[in-house]
Amino acid sequence: MSDALGGTSASTATAAAVLIPYIPPYRAGGPPGRPSVPHLAMPFALAADGSAAVVAGDSLADVAQCVSVLIQTFTRSRLVVPDYGIPDPTFAGPDATAIAAAIATWEPRAAVSIVISPPGDDGVGQLGVQVGLKGAG
Repeated sequence: MSDALGGTSASTATAAAVLIPYIPPYRAGGPPGRPSVPHLAMPFALAADGSAAVVAGDSLADVAQCVSVLIQTFTRSRLVVPDYGIPDPTFAGPDATAIAAAIATWEPRAAVSIVISPPGDDGVGQLGVQVGLKGAG
């Protein structure tokens, strides 16, 4: 039986349910009062079960990978957020003060120690950033 609009009347229509998945707040590693959700592991990887590998939000692993992404991104390389990243060290070398300022701005959860080793005979220097959680004992 059809209604005035050409559709099926309620008496003959079949019911359809829309299922919206509910993901409960993930609490491991999160601060009290704020739900913490898992974040994708960087670099992207697959877990043993074939799902995307994740790290607990607000954990040391999460903060460390956020700092790693930050220091591998040069300012003005992201069109939407041009100030994100560190100054390009290609010609001037890395600047520990600028790196610390970028980390303080973009990753305030991190407590860092930065060590820059000058280039050796091979012309390669090294930037070391040790990451901890602010407020962690």
